[in-house]
Amino acid sequence: MRAALDRAAERIPGKFAPQPEVEASAQEKTGKTYRGLDLYAEARKHFKRAYAPRSRTLGAEDRLRGSKASTPKRS
Repeated sequence: MRAALDRAAERIPGKFAPQPEVEASAQEKTGKTYRGLDLYAEARKHFKRAYAPRSRTLGAEDRLRGSKASTPKRS
């Protein structure tokens, strides 16, 4: 499972260049999947990558709103 997820995650950057919200969504879903596997460092990378395109396209207002989805689950 991990190997397949790693391969899929490698293909996300740039694949959705004309659609930054789609890329952000893919990064967020990938982060959630890593988090579900208790791979928190990997999850965090993808949550950060999901945040970047959203902050560029939606601006400061969206950054202030925040998202529970981008916060790693704590045990």
